[in-house]
Amino acid sequence: MAPTLAERLRLARGYTGLSARKISALAGLAPSHVGYLETTAGANPEVKTIAAIARVFGVTTGWLMSGEGKDPTERQICESVTAAISAHGDAA
Repeated sequence: MAPTLAERLRLARGYTGLSARKISALAGLAPSHVGYLETTAGANPEVKTIAAIARVFGVTTGWLMSGEGKDPTERQICESVTAAISAHGDAA
């Protein structure tokens, strides 16, 4: 398990090959939001922000925020992001 929120975000996003900007868009966030969370030590995002990103990756908010629970597989994350892209109506 990646030990920090930023590292879990980078891990999950790395599985997808998508930019932080694209994940932000899929989560309905400002374009730079995911990138900010990946690079800012001590970032303290709102629960609704974590929930939106977790939905895109298909992970629990607990795992994304603190690493609790079972680590998702690369396949699980990629399938969830593919579904989010389809629902968003655009291509990766």
